[in-house]
Amino acid sequence: MEPTFTFRAQPALDVRKRELDAKRRELATAEWELRAARQLFTEAEQTLRDAHEKARETLSHAGVEQYVWHRVWIDRVERAKPAHAVTVAQRQDDVAKAAASCRRAKQRVDAMEKLKEKPMAAWEHEARLREQRDLDAL
Repeated sequence: MEPTFTFRAQPALDVRKRELDAKRRELATAEWELRAARQLFTEAEQTLRDAHEKARETLSHAGVEQYVWHRVWIDRVERAKPAHAVTVAQRQDDVAKAAASCRRAKQRVDAMEKLKEKPMAAWEHEARLREQRDLDAL
C-alpha cells in the first residue's frame, strides 16, 4: 500500500478555511447592505426632486392647501435624506471592517498552507526517491 502524506496541522488549516469562508460571507452581506443603503439614499434624492417639481406644478395649478401638503412632504423627505446618508456611511464602515477581517483570515490560511508546502515537498521528494530505488532494484 502506497503511503500518503499527512499534515498534522490539517485540522487547524480546515478551521481557518472555514473561518475564511465565514468572513467572506460576512463581507458579502455587508456589501449587499451597503448597496441597499445607497439605493435608499438615491431613491430619497429622486423623491425630493420629484416633490419639488410636484410642488411647483401644484402652486401654479392648484390651491394653497395642496401646496402646503407638498411642502410638508418635502420637509419630511429632506429630514429623511440625512438619515440615509448616515446609514450609507455606517455601511461603508461595516464593509471596510469586514474586508479587513477577511484579509486577516486569508493571511492566516495562506500562512498555514505555506507551512504545509515544505513538509509536503519533502515527502514528495522522498516518494520519488523510493520509486527510483524500486525501479533501480528491478
